[in-house]
Amino acid sequence: MTNRYHTVLLLAVCSTLAVALHPRDANGQADATDLEVDIVSLMSQDGAVTSRVDIYSRIPLTELSFQPSPEGFVSRYRIAAEIVEVRDDGRRGNPVQSPIWDRTVRVPNFAETRDSTRYDYTTHTLFLKPGRYVVEVNLIGEEGGQSYSKEMAVRVKAFDRPVSISDALLLEDYNTSTGRVLPTVADRLSSDLLGFSVMYEIYTDSLQSVTIGRQIFRISDTLTEGDEDPKAAAELVFAEEEEKNLGAKRTQHVVTLPMNELRLGRYIVRLAVNDGDGTLLDASEKVFSVDWTGLASYILDIDEAIAQLRYIAKRNEIRHISEPESRSVRLSRFHDFWQKRDPSPGTRRNERMEEYYYRVYHANQRYGSLTDGWETDRGQVVVLFGEPDHIDSHPYNFNVEPYEIWYYYGIGRRFIFVDRSGLGDYRLLVPIWDERTRLR
Repeated sequence: MTNRYHTVLLLAVCSTLAVALHPRDANGQADATDLEVDIVSLMSQDGAVTSRVDIYSRIPLTELSFQPSPEGFVSRYRIAAEIVEVRDDGRRGNPVQSPIWDRTVRVPNFAETRDSTRYDYTTHTLFLKPGRYVVEVNLIGEEGGQSYSKEMAVRVKAFDRPVSISDALLLEDYNTSTGRVLPTVADRLSSDLLGFSVMYEIYTDSLQSVTIGRQIFRISDTLTEGDEDPKAAAELVFAEEEEKNLGAKRTQHVVTLPMNELRLGRYIVRLAVNDGDGTLLDASEKVFSVDWTGLASYILDIDEAIAQLRYIAKRNEIRHISEPESRSVRLSRFHDFWQKRDPSPGTRRNERMEEYYYRVYHANQRYGSLTDGWETDRGQVVVLFGEPDHIDSHPYNFNVEPYEIWYYYGIGRRFIFVDRSGLGDYRLLVPIWDERTRLR
């Protein structure tokens, strides 16, 4: 689909993204961590006076300090939050709440303390008046050990309409029999998932016949966090509707949305409630990203990974990385190459590296035959520019060789591939750097 969705609401959603991550060790030195925080607002029992705000946190067990105990291994830490109201002029006011919660984590054996796939999750609830806030969540280790801090800009919704919808919460797991939920918290989904679950609540003050719309939009790669351009575009990639008769009550909904159309990148899931005439009653939006999780296993062959740098690295750079006989030295130089290109230094992930090798992987899956897909002409274009916005394909033509035209509207380029052999070996008609690839 190529429908474009322009809205200032997109910017309000983007403002809820984390704006700072400042982990500190006992000496006050910066250190990377995977502390994640998500905040959602729901209707409280007193209705529109205050809203219920749930604060979710997730931290890897490897970031916690454990001590042996008769029950196994124990870690204790404290979560201290500071909620500051944002005034109408955009400046911070005084803190309105400063709650503190203590947490104890127990695991049966030492191996679990070193398991990078294990996390500790917490959920804490407080009540705030509707409005804009800055929420700082601090994780403080026992006896002044490691501490981490994450700050988020948050808009707490008011639920004063006849029909209202809560913020959306992405779920990692949901038990239908017990109602137990495990939030994603990080708002990052793995590219190998077939679908993802979203939980939300709808509040009605009388019997209502409504249509619930669920849409997913891909955020433009050119939109940056904090971007204030109200015309920033997002492309609609999924839409569905469901008619519901809702009584005068709070109803909880959990739905699973497909991921087969989602490439790597950032997205918005939009939940909208409309009346029978199609009039919008309320809406909620959530930003998330789709990440590739296959990088670690994909570059086990470090020499192949180095060779695949040829589209973005200079010959002398590749020679420098590949010349040592020691595999560990080659691996070190390989990581140094990517570290210089890391868009988020100080964190464990290198999004640019992940994107590059995902494109190599995708090219191998889709365009490989006798030659690895990344080495074909179409594979090279995919690795450099990603999947095209549109492909005009002509595989069967009378007296004309099969050809494809790939369009990249965002960069104003098109590439023409011709299969002169008739065996699916599509070759570029003109080189990538040729100015004739420009859209006119």
